[in-house]
Amino acid sequence: MDATNQAILERAKKTRSVSRPIVTKQINKLESEISNLADKTTVHEIYMQLISKFEELSTLDKEIENLIDTESLEEEILTREEYRDKFIIWKIRAERYVGSVSNIAIQNSVENQPQNITLPLNRTEILEDRKFRNLDKDSVTLGNGDEEILSEFDKLVSFVDGRYRVNLPWKPGMREAFTNNKTVARKRFEGLVRRFKCDHELFCEYKDVIDDYVREGIVERTSCDSLSDSQGFYLPHHAVIRSDKTTSRIRIVFDGSAHEDGQSSLNQSLYTGPNLHPNILELLLCFRKSPVAFTADVKSAFLQIELDLRDRDFTRFFWTDNLNNEPYVLNFTRVLFGLRPSPYLLAATLKHHFKKYKEQYSHTFELLNSFIYVDDLIWSE
Repeated sequence: MDATNQAILERAKKTRSVSRPIVTKQINKLESEISNLADKTTVHEIYMQLISKFEELSTLDKEIENLIDTESLEEEILTREEYRDKFIIWKIRAERYVGSVSNIAIQNSVENQPQNITLPLNRTEILEDRKFRNLDKDSVTLGNGDEEILSEFDKLVSFVDGRYRVNLPWKPGMREAFTNNKTVARKRFEGLVRRFKCDHELFCEYKDVIDDYVREGIVERTSCDSLSDSQGFYLPHHAVIRSDKTTSRIRIVFDGSAHEDGQSSLNQSLYTGPNLHPNILELLLCFRKSPVAFTADVKSAFLQIELDLRDRDFTRFFWTDNLNNEPYVLNFTRVLFGLRPSPYLLAATLKHHFKKYKEQYSHTFELLNSFIYVDDLIWSE
């Protein structure tokens, strides 16, 4: 790492050392106020302060992750996830607390709604209220440029051999100007290989996951013709070990934010896309109102959606079956979790599918379109 980046890294770490205790303090304060049954306005104010501070912390975490070496990356991510998990727990608890009484106005900034809303008491009222406010895919509150992104999605999405196929939402001119990050990805893979040589069990588990990807057609060997093209993106990857799991102990994380010095990363070259997810507080209220609750989820939801052929070269990664051999290149054929627009692409695909059956199964359409969050259905009867 050059001196400039080292200085940036040290400065970011110093700032974060101040930011993390502030987030912890806000969480503790929120916990105390809720435990003491504080006024909901007070809880809401602390909640908003926590959101703001956590956003600042997340920005610092991302900056640091892009600068640190491979050996330190796993510990960095695990620590970040600990803070994130605690934040999410108290975020949801605060939302439940603030929304636990009928006719509480929830501010725009809490759930990104266009105006204050008054939440109804039961699921029938919730559905009717949604219809009144027309909160379906076609009327999601959109930011600048979001309508164009959605329009482009609807124009390009296709159904091929039993799967939806989508395009990555490129920012104007970025795809054509893109230069690959092969050198960075190769160096990080070499670091991963060194780790595998010290931990053969990890390599075997990692290899099992990649082998499953190949067997299921989630990834494929990149052709020689494609490799001769200088355009493309190589995804560095590493394992996050989940000691609390008895099966699927490792999760492979692909890094769409890696880049050569002075060049854009893949994530920087793509639009995030509009937030098409429903109001989570509304979901939780509805889930708690009726006596019989149920949940369901779409298995491997992201990996059910195919990537357009032209975008697959931007999801390459190095791999080897033998630690003593030269690596070869694979690429994804499906949407992978870890790219900036992936949550949007999943939500847009689901809503596109639901809409096809809106007239035929209107009640089912309303249920699925309104009460799926990412890949989870949350409902009660």
